[in-house]
Amino acid sequence: MWFKVSCSILDDPKLGQLGDGECWGFVRLLALLKREGSTDGTIRLDDRGLRYVTRRHQTRHALAMVESWASKGLLRASLEPPYTLLACSKWVEIQGRGLQSRVDKSRVEEPIGDDPPPAATAPAPKATPRQKPKRKIQCPEDLSDKQWNRVQKWRDSLHPEFSSPELIAQWTLHSQHHRSKGNTAIDWVLGFYNWLTGPFYKPVTGGGKLPPRPTPPDIVREPAPPLATEEELAEMRADGDARRAGRRARHAEAPETVPPGGRDDVSL
Repeated sequence: MWFKVSCSILDDPKLGQLGDGECWGFVRLLALLKREGSTDGTIRLDDRGLRYVTRRHQTRHALAMVESWASKGLLRASLEPPYTLLACSKWVEIQGRGLQSRVDKSRVEEPIGDDPPPAATAPAPKATPRQKPKRKIQCPEDLSDKQWNRVQKWRDSLHPEFSSPELIAQWTLHSQHHRSKGNTAIDWVLGFYNWLTGPFYKPVTGGGKLPPRPTPPDIVREPAPPLATEEELAEMRADGDARRAGRRARHAEAPETVPPGGRDDVSL
């Protein structure tokens, strides 16, 4: 499936005022018009479709891009959901027979002469795209609208003691901590739950103090049994005294050796 784009977009003054991301987003919008079979250059999108076209994670950023297109005169848009975008009023005329044949494909041509009409064939089912496996990503600076809704539902059902300013302040600390260390994860919302309920949580705005954790019972340690009884210790002392007395007696009986030149004559 393809659609026509004129080479004059290289010198178009309206497109020249857009950045790379905005210009590529407008081309994606034209491709979506072709894929959805628009006959008048108009398409209606919800929040998810708007973020899909503009490649923005939050709806307010997607709306800002649409407003930029409208301010440059590239389209007319209704900024109230569902969003209606008129990107090209001469869409069928520009795209030519390729789009017109797709619009009129449901018409059945009358047979010519004695030829039988062609047999109607069922349209081939659309191939569903394969879901890519999730991969670990770096912690984002801010959560999307869908992710913040998850956090608020978790707060309302399990921990209503967390206020909204406390959640925002804690997410800033959580994001700065993990981004400084270069940590990656698949689901950072679950990581934020662990941050709020972990042992190292410290309230910032005073609106999220958790109840104190139960402390384990004190461990009673019994004194260790002595290594020897008093009688055994007395016997060991007496045995040591007897050995020391024997060594002193042997040293006293040994003859003293004196160097030939006297005590001061010590040859090295």
